[in-house]
Amino acid sequence: MKWSIIKRVGIMMIALIFSGCIVSHDDVVTKYTADKKLRATVVEINGGATTPFAYEVYVNDALVARLVDARRSENGYGVNIEWDQTTSPYLKILYLKAKSARQLKSTLEINGQTVRIELIPNVYDRNAPDGGMKYNLKSNISEEAD
Repeated sequence: MKWSIIKRVGIMMIALIFSGCIVSHDDVVTKYTADKKLRATVVEINGGATTPFAYEVYVNDALVARLVDARRSENGYGVNIEWDQTTSPYLKILYLKAKSARQLKSTLEINGQTVRIELIPNVYDRNAPDGGMKYNLKSNISEEAD
């Protein structure tokens, strides 16, 4: 009886390992302000084929937004980020639609500067390729190498 339980637990652990339960977190876009004092980074979280992509946006090391199943076009996943510095630093997080979009911070104080952050939905990116952002980074790198 003990052997049967140990065998079942072992089989379950092996099944979990090979079922794609490994989650990846990959930096897919980084953009700096003109003066290089602020950095915005998009991280793509991939839980495998049965889960939607999730995206986190950071300013320097502060998490400012989290989106689930965000798209830039009908089949292109992800978000675009843009710095606008016409007055004070202003980060735009652009996307077409998302299952969930949470802005965690609308302003942030960094090195004496107030940074404004805004989620902007309904922005269609006609240049966004199909698939996840990391996948397309790999595709672009291999195409440029050819």
